[in-house]
Amino acid sequence: MGVKAADLMQHEVISVQVETSIADLVELLYDHRISGAPVVDETGALVGVISATDVLLGDMVLGQAPVMETDYHTHVDIHPDNWEVMRIEPEDDRRVRDLMSTGVITVQPDTPIEELARIM
Repeated sequence: MGVKAADLMQHEVISVQVETSIADLVELLYDHRISGAPVVDETGALVGVISATDVLLGDMVLGQAPVMETDYHTHVDIHPDNWEVMRIEPEDDRRVRDLMSTGVITVQPDTPIEELARIM
């Protein structure tokens, strides 16, 4: 019997809702020392995922070029232990829905590790 997704996954998942403010998201990520979270709707259904990277890159536009077309990412350490770059202004009214990714791929707990590697 090989390693399955259930052997690797987090069983107590911290999720956020689409209407969660970005300020509250950053606080949650910091408090739990996690780099991202699944996004659920009002029924608890998975609708997306959001990460600290989404917040940083969604906030940074240098001139007219998106951040990924610049060298910004080479100058910022986005590891969860380096949260000082995640300063959110009090008047920031963005919500998780504004920055989340919706193309979420899921697997079943009994998915073999080899299949996980292929998917990733």
